[in-house]
Amino acid sequence: MTECTLSSAPAEPVRTPNISVVIPTHRDRGYLASTLRSLLPQLRAADHVYLCANGCTEEYLRTLATLASAQVTVLESPVAGIAFARNFGAMKSDGAFLLFLDDDDELAPDALEVLREALATDPAIVGVTGDVRTISSQGERDTGGVLTDFAAFEWERLLGGPPTASMGSALIRRSAYLAVAGLDETVAPADDWDLWLKLARIGKIVGLRRVTLRYRLHEHNASLNVSLMTQQALAVFRRHELAGESSASARRRALARVRRWYVPRLARASLTQARQLNLVASTRSIAAVLALYRATLRGWLPR
Repeated sequence: MTECTLSSAPAEPVRTPNISVVIPTHRDRGYLASTLRSLLPQLRAADHVYLCANGCTEEYLRTLATLASAQVTVLESPVAGIAFARNFGAMKSDGAFLLFLDDDDELAPDALEVLREALATDPAIVGVTGDVRTISSQGERDTGGVLTDFAAFEWERLLGGPPTASMGSALIRRSAYLAVAGLDETVAPADDWDLWLKLARIGKIVGLRRVTLRYRLHEHNASLNVSLMTQQALAVFRRHELAGESSASARRRALARVRRWYVPRLARASLTQARQLNLVASTRSIAAVLALYRATLRGWLPR
């Protein structure tokens, strides 16, 4: 219970933490306008958006320049790669809280306030993530949730897989992000999982039973690169498993979570490739998924 005392001096207003939203963008796929429409009405006066042009053409840079405003800054990232662009935008920003939103996703209504309020309640919380719903490339809604485990976000549980399918569903404390040196570009596209594991070592991660992101499914999703995703996910697992000195039982539980998290998602990506008649990629992807499944059952992961 908070104790109040009377004073003749006026109370100082509590400063609401401001949010910096970092949106890497590489080319015009027709979704950025929808992303911004979902985001801009939710901004408070002190919030700011950073569009990080990531290896863009001159024509697309000119298009992005037309979007600049008092609350939207266009940055030209000197190096291609979404992880670098996120780090670049974060370092240029000044928000107390960071949101990394993809240029093809949509923020759910009131998501910023829900996440802001949850993260501001306790300085020991380093990150807050909500639930995710998928949408099609045409914007049609899907009722399926992507974030499935709200119960615990401690390091050992996170060793079995990331808490959410997209960083756009989450708000991260800037000081914590800097303390763990941000995203590791060498393990992209599993850099988000690596970041969650690093954050879990220094503070609390909270899951909200509230939809905060609409994740768009289309043919250019990074998760469709099954071979690379599998390779980098295994690299992240091995790195943190060794650093954490996991017990045998903890390792078995983590392998089981890797199997439950990655195998179904990578299998769906392989089927998507097959439907697109990319049979060579699909065959390789299915082989990678089966190898991962067998490895986790046997209690080891391939080097």
